[in-house]
Amino acid sequence: MPNLLVCDSRSADVFPTKLDKVVKVVVPRPKKSRSKKEEEEEEILMIEGIEVERDVFVKFDVFVNNEEEAKSGPEKSEFAGSFVNVPHKHKHHTKIKTWLRLGTT
Repeated sequence: MPNLLVCDSRSADVFPTKLDKVVKVVVPRPKKSRSKKEEEEEEILMIEGIEVERDVFVKFDVFVNNEEEAKSGPEKSEFAGSFVNVPHKHKHHTKIKTWLRLGTT
């Protein structure tokens, strides 16, 4: 069973937000001292509640830092994945609500 990473209460100060700038959120990771089996398990980062217009191109990238240092920045980031919405028309519902699930190791 993978470890599910979820945002803590501090994310309420950030979201909901319009993604017109860089957004940073601290997501607590499993404890550092884990068994070998626990370390080999995949961690899942879930981004829920993504709301987009169907007929608008939307793309954002997700980066993660392994460092827990407060000064950890882009130079220590690793690409985790992207969310992309390709515009398309529907006769109903112009907005969609979806989620993004990324596996990290």
